Amino acid sequence: MHQRKGGLPISYYKRLFIYLFAASLLLLTACSSDEEKSAIPMSYPSQGGGMEMATSKSLQQTPKPNKKVDLSKATPQDRKITYTASLKMKVQDYRSTKAKMESLVTKAQGYLVNSNEHKSEDQFEGNLTFRVPQNEFKSVLNELQSLGKESPEIDINGQDITEEMVDLEARLKAKKATETRLLALLNQANDSRATLEISQQLDEVQGSIEELQGRINYLNHRVDYSELNIQLTQPFSSSKDPDQSPLFQRVITAFFDSIDTLIFAGKNILVFLARLLPVIVILLVVGYCVFWFARWRKKRKV
Repeated sequence: MHQRKGGLPISYYKRLFIYLFAASLLLLTACSSDEEKSAIPMSYPSQGGGMEMATSKSLQQTPKPNKKVDLSKATPQDRKITYTASLKMKVQDYRSTKAKMESLVTKAQGYLVNSNEHKSEDQFEGNLTFRVPQNEFKSVLNELQSLGKESPEIDINGQDITEEMVDLEARLKAKKATETRLLALLNQANDSRATLEISQQLDEVQGSIEELQGRINYLNHRVDYSELNIQLTQPFSSSKDPDQSPLFQRVITAFFDSIDTLIFAGKNILVFLARLLPVIVILLVVGYCVFWFARWRKKRKV
C-alpha cells in the first residue's frame, strides 16, 4: 500500500473524493426537483377536494369567435343602415308650418327630439329634429317638402353599420359565455379568496355586457327610426320697416313712443325718490329739532 511520508494512505484520499462527488450529484438532483415543484401554478383548494380553479389571468380572458362573418353575402334586408336627412326651408308662417310638421310626424308614429328658435330683425328661424320610422321616411320627407314656399335644400345621408353590429353581437356573445363560465366556477367555489376574485371578475364582465347591450339597442333604434333635421326660416317683409311706413302711422308711432318714454322717466323718478325717502325723513327730523331749539332759545332770552 502506497503511503505518503508522515500522512495517510493514497487510497483514503481517493475514496474521500468519490464520496464528495456522489454527495454533490445528489444535492444537485434534489435542488432541480424542488425548482420544478415550485414552478407548478397553484390552484385554489376546496374542501370537497378534486376541483382546481383557473388563475385570474385565465378567468379574465374572453373567448373570441373563431369564424369571421362574410358581409359580402349579406342581403339588403340583412344590412343595418341609418338614414339622416337635412332640410333648409323658407316659409311664410313659422308657427303654422311647425304645427303642420309636428302633426305629420305624429301621424307617422314619429316624435320630436329637439327644437330651438331664434328671432332677429329680419327673420324668424327655428331648428327642428324629428325621428320617424324608416318605412315612413320617404313619404314624410316628401310631405314636409311641400310645406315650403319654394324648393328646399335637401341632403340625405345613409350609414351602413352592419359591420359594427356584427362585431358588437359577437363580443356580446363571447362576454355572455364568459359570464356563464364564471357563474359555474362561482357556484363550485368553497374558498373565500377564490369566491371574492371570481365575483370581482363577474362584475366586470356583467358591466361590459350591459354596455354592449346598450350600444346595440341604441343602434337598432337608429336603424328603426330615421332622423330629420329641418331648418325653417321666415323672412320678415320689408314693408314692416318703420322708415318705409306711411306718414300718419309714423306720427302715431312717435306719439306712443313719447308716452312710453314719459312713463319710463316717471317710474325712474319714483324709484329715485323712494331711495331718497330715508334721507329726507332724517333731514326733516334734524331740521325740526334745530327749529325747535332755536325757538326755545329765543323764548328764553325774552
